[in-house]
Amino acid sequence: MLASHTFIPREGVGHTVAEEYLFTNYSLGLSAMKAGDFKNVQIFFHANREILENPDSGVWHEVMPSPYRYLEGLYLEKNGEAKEAEACIENVIFFSVNYFTNMYLPSLWF
Repeated sequence: MLASHTFIPREGVGHTVAEEYLFTNYSLGLSAMKAGDFKNVQIFFHANREILENPDSGVWHEVMPSPYRYLEGLYLEKNGEAKEAEACIENVIFFSVNYFTNMYLPSLWF
């Protein structure tokens, strides 16, 4: 539903739709993992690499999808895809730290 509808959030809350999209794909990926549907696990986790193209629903800071990229990396590593896993985890480790990083993910190690 999130991908098939156009959302026009009010000024300053465009990331709200993106957060729901990220969490939905994450949740669907976990459900698929529990069901043993490993093809769909990768589809849902990979979907979080690109956010919706709807107006004002994108992520304007790279920190927001980072926890999901990290989880995707752990999944890939567990399934023997070390090179792809490393790329996901490096994406989380090597992004810039600034005001937005601290605002969105205050529990990170930096």
